[in-house]
Amino acid sequence: MGVAGTISPEIGNLSFLISLDMSNNSFHGPIPSSIFNISSLEVLNLRNNNLSGSLPLDMCKHNLHRLKGLSISYNKLYGEIPSSLGQCSKLVYLSLYNNSFSGHLPTQIGNLTFLRGLYLGANNLRGNIPKEISALTNLQFLDMNTNNLSGIIPKEIGALTNLKALNMSTNNFIGPVPSEIGNLRLLQLLYLDANKLSGNIPKEIGALTNLRSLDMSTNNFIGPVPSEIGNLRLLQELYLGANNLSGNIPKDINALTNLQNLDISTNNFIGPMPSEIWNLTMLQMLDIHSNMLSGVIPKEISALANLQTLDISVNNFSGPVPSEIGNLTKLQWLALGINMLSDNIPKEISYLVNLQILSMSSNKLTGSLPKEIGNMTSLTNLWFNSNELSGHIPNGIFLLTKLFILGISNNRLGGSLPKEIGNTTILNVDLTYNNLSGMIFDFLS
Repeated sequence: MGVAGTISPEIGNLSFLISLDMSNNSFHGPIPSSIFNISSLEVLNLRNNNLSGSLPLDMCKHNLHRLKGLSISYNKLYGEIPSSLGQCSKLVYLSLYNNSFSGHLPTQIGNLTFLRGLYLGANNLRGNIPKEISALTNLQFLDMNTNNLSGIIPKEIGALTNLKALNMSTNNFIGPVPSEIGNLRLLQLLYLDANKLSGNIPKEIGALTNLRSLDMSTNNFIGPVPSEIGNLRLLQELYLGANNLSGNIPKDINALTNLQNLDISTNNFIGPMPSEIWNLTMLQMLDIHSNMLSGVIPKEISALANLQTLDISVNNFSGPVPSEIGNLTKLQWLALGINMLSDNIPKEISYLVNLQILSMSSNKLTGSLPKEIGNMTSLTNLWFNSNELSGHIPNGIFLLTKLFILGISNNRLGGSLPKEIGNTTILNVDLTYNNLSGMIFDFLS
């Protein structure tokens, strides 16, 4: 909790103060205007308090000309960002993150040419990004996420050639990504997700060879993924889900051998999974659900031994589930539902001892449920609804102590319910539309 109370206006009498750090406390009320009169101040850190009120319009007009670092993030400050902030021209670090600042970003922000870090995210800022931002050529970190900023991403952003991280996610930006984005050769993180961006993904994205994380999900991008994506060989995270991308998954993806998370879900991709994807042996998450992909699940999937999440649901995959899927022993989430998979469920699926969620619903699976499923003690959710499964329900399923959802409705399962159902801890069981017999109340009495 730290120190509580209000900040006394008398603090402004400390006229020789160089650095003031009151962060991570429980101060409330306004920031006394007298603080902004300490002309010797170089660092002011008030982050993570409960401070409220607005900033004085003339905060940098008369004093604070030596100020290099200003952090007032994680408070409850509101109102517009004063245009006089542009007169604190020696600022190197400025964080207004996670407050309730509103209004437009002042054009005078372009006067802060020494800035290396600018954090404006998690506020209520609106309007366009001023072109004057192009003057901030020393900027390395720019965060504008989670505001109401709108308009196009200005091509002038390409002048910020020292940027290492650019976060513009969760705003209302429209139009295409400017090709000038390719000038930002030092970028390691680029987040453009959750906007209204459209057009093609520019091929110039392939020039950002230092990228570790790229998120362009939840926009309106169309067309194929440019083959230049294969140039991003340091990439660890690629999120392109929830767009209108189409065509085949590019084979050039095989060059991304450092990739750990790949999400291209909820698009219009067609064709089979390219064999090149099995080169991505560092993958921990592969999400390609809700596309129009087809073909079989190849046995080479076993090469992705580090996978923890595999979601290929809501596609047109057919054929059997390969027994080699049992080699993915790190899997925690496996979703194969809403495809056209057929044949028996391989007993090797029971090798997935870390699996928590298994969904194979709405396919054409036949045969019986493998009794070995009773050995999958980490399972919490198990769905086999709407298949053509027959035979008895294995006793061990009802003894899985972590299982709380079991869905095996709309199959051809028969026989009487196993007596173990009377000891089950499962909270939600759906066995409807089968050929089961016996009185369930006898087991639950």
